[in-house]
Amino acid sequence: MVKKLSAQQIIGRRGAHLFSERVLSAGLSFHETGALDTGIDGFVELRDAETQEVKAQYVSVQIKTQEKGGFADETDSQFAYRCEQKDLDYWIGSNIPVIFVVVHLETGGIWWKSVQEWFADHSRRASRKIVFDKAGDTLCMASVTALASLVSSFAKPGLMIPSSRFDEELTTNLLLMRYPDKVFVASCELNYKQVWGQLSDGGRRPPRDWILSGRRMWSFSDLETRKFEDVIEEGTVEWIGTRDWLRSDGDVTRNQFVALVKNTLWEMVGDQLAFERGKGVLYFKKYDNKAERHYSYQSYQKKAGRDVVAAYPKSGEPYYFRHAAFSPDFVEIDEEWYMAIDPTYYFSVDGRREYRRAQDRLSGIKRLETNQSVRGHIGMWKALLIRSDDMLRQDPLHFDDVGAGALGFGVPDDLWRTNEEDDVKKRLAEAQHELDI
Repeated sequence: MVKKLSAQQIIGRRGAHLFSERVLSAGLSFHETGALDTGIDGFVELRDAETQEVKAQYVSVQIKTQEKGGFADETDSQFAYRCEQKDLDYWIGSNIPVIFVVVHLETGGIWWKSVQEWFADHSRRASRKIVFDKAGDTLCMASVTALASLVSSFAKPGLMIPSSRFDEELTTNLLLMRYPDKVFVASCELNYKQVWGQLSDGGRRPPRDWILSGRRMWSFSDLETRKFEDVIEEGTVEWIGTRDWLRSDGDVTRNQFVALVKNTLWEMVGDQLAFERGKGVLYFKKYDNKAERHYSYQSYQKKAGRDVVAAYPKSGEPYYFRHAAFSPDFVEIDEEWYMAIDPTYYFSVDGRREYRRAQDRLSGIKRLETNQSVRGHIGMWKALLIRSDDMLRQDPLHFDDVGAGALGFGVPDDLWRTNEEDDVKKRLAEAQHELDI
């Protein structure tokens, strides 16, 4: 009998060679199973690109090769492949990850899917159909991290997988703060309530950029100006160098300085933000005639916008409001002062009074926030706080971004999120849609 080599066998070998070449170019290796193939064509072995270490960590691969023409159920963005039930049962029973690979020789296209992840959905498993996204499922350098995440999903305690090394930008929540060179101090025999009453006399908005300590008033504003004349003792106004004041009484004056800086910040942003003293947070005000509020700003690289006040209705009427907020914290590092931005949310019933279930709502958001949503929130606050003086406004405090730092390694969100339960992944996606605003 004459031995034959079929055209389909040649096509299959060409597909395996093309896949092997693509995997090798990404720094991994592909081991074919050879003549004993029973539903798995080979194994991709993970490799640390920097140390060049391999640790017998594999992903099983089944390859289907098409020479030319279109795929089943093909559109401009996707196509499908229907698996045999016996093959599907075989792959699902594997104790290591299995990927299904489609190779198109005419175009050189290679696409892949994780069998266990795709068929975790019962309706997909019943259909036996894998749907490939032509853009998202392409085999490329980024697939190395995704393959590592598949191995981690099968990991047992103590298993170490090759690190996913790539350059990542470290964004800090710190702003460098510049403050006035001198602080004014004057004698004051009134308490806080009395001072507020005097400063608010006549319905005017009282200045907030001051503190009381030991029968003395402190402020970066000149206390000899008319707005303070009714609350200080005449002829007692003096000034002292701010740095000298900071060093004069250790933690006592440091705490006084921080309190004064917080009140001064509140005075600076008071037109746009309200201050919740009990929680120590600044939050976007709700306009009296509007249920929601949008804020546009220049983000890290482009123009952006965010719904900073959002209404949550009940029976057609606003039930409570969510306000974008942040808690300012001030720290000294190497004799420089910085403000740390801790982004958060404030929940109100009318734009001022706190909603009774605010803590539950805040805890729910904090559980679901992702790195990108927090980064975007910080970027918005930086855009609002970093501003230049103009002819109508001379700010006592100035903030500068400390810039981003470069890291030689990173942890992709998809890697650590892989092992989340499906319902958690769904909630994360829904929360991200709401928070990335």
